[in-house]
Amino acid sequence: MLVHCPSCQHVNSDSDAVCKNCGTVSGSTSAATKNLGLPEGEGVFFPVSLLKLAVMTICTFGLYQAFWMFQCWNYVKRTDSKKVLPLARAIFGVLYCYNLFGEIGDLGKTINPSKRLAAGPLAITWILLIFLERLPQVPDSLSLFCTFLLLVPLLIVQNYILGLNKYLVKDQYINSKFSVLNWVTIVLGGGLWIIGVMARFFPKLLN
Repeated sequence: MLVHCPSCQHVNSDSDAVCKNCGTVSGSTSAATKNLGLPEGEGVFFPVSLLKLAVMTICTFGLYQAFWMFQCWNYVKRTDSKKVLPLARAIFGVLYCYNLFGEIGDLGKTINPSKRLAAGPLAITWILLIFLERLPQVPDSLSLFCTFLLLVPLLIVQNYILGLNKYLVKDQYINSKFSVLNWVTIVLGGGLWIIGVMARFFPKLLN
């Protein structure tokens, strides 16, 4: 059976993993995942929804962000057989985010060359925001703004991951449900956020 490439419309066999003309993964995801060394029927990296990633990162004061990095590095270790320590790379995320975004972008180019991730600029932006947020001479309002702005590069990368999964897996699984533990964390973390913001910007309301 012949199929058209979704990127360049070149005619390929349905057994071809990638387009012979442009290299885009063909419509035969089973063949594609096998030839690319990906677990068949599984998504790549950590398929968490954008909403859950944003909410949990804020309410855990960045800890969920480290968990996201751990899951992504763990995927790299499982699929590429690289000698990496996911936990260490998650804890020292600021040192390894450039490498992680690069890993995601490189795999993305293999899966779908028509969709590129600006891994370098996104990683540099994330690192600069981290340092700007933590500088002692930065005003509290700017530091708070940077805290939320840190989500932008992360969400762009995660949206790219979800796009790859949608391309590879017809009925992709997305971790979008909030567990009981998640809700407890949201309530406690959200409460601490409210108290902290009020104490910093509206101290008279707490007197």
